[in-house]
Amino acid sequence: MVKRGMKSEIAALLVCIVVGFLVGLGGARLTYEVALENNSDWPAFEMVSRATTEALLAGIPVAFSSGIGVALSVLGNNTTSLVGVAISASLLPPAVNVGVLLGYSVVATNMRVNHDSDPEAIFEDAKELMMLSFLSFCLATLNIVLIIIGGIGMFRLKEV
Repeated sequence: MVKRGMKSEIAALLVCIVVGFLVGLGGARLTYEVALENNSDWPAFEMVSRATTEALLAGIPVAFSSGIGVALSVLGNNTTSLVGVAISASLLPPAVNVGVLLGYSVVATNMRVNHDSDPEAIFEDAKELMMLSFLSFCLATLNIVLIIIGGIGMFRLKEV
């Protein structure tokens, strides 16, 4: 059962990343042009904020308590939608963000040529987007691990 659960988790994570990647590929040019017109950040602040060390630290209590909530709902035969929402809030945004930022990094080189003539700056932008994607992946992975630890801890506490 553990193997099946791990396979399902990896498959779901990959689906989120691939969908995010396709959205990033398709929406990168549009979002970049809109950001230029409005003098706003690209990628958006919310995307960047999910790829910081602060986000890693802030995600710890959310993911851990989600794991405890899952364990309690399983023990009480009460699978509520609240637990699903809590897990979705801690797993989906960073996982999709990984794909979107990877898609942006692929398209960024081509887009920035129109606005920046410095090839080194173009390379640095793509490299930064890939680093943000990696940090977002770290957040998603940390959340998965903490949900598992929180659940196992609650099962042991309840002596199941």
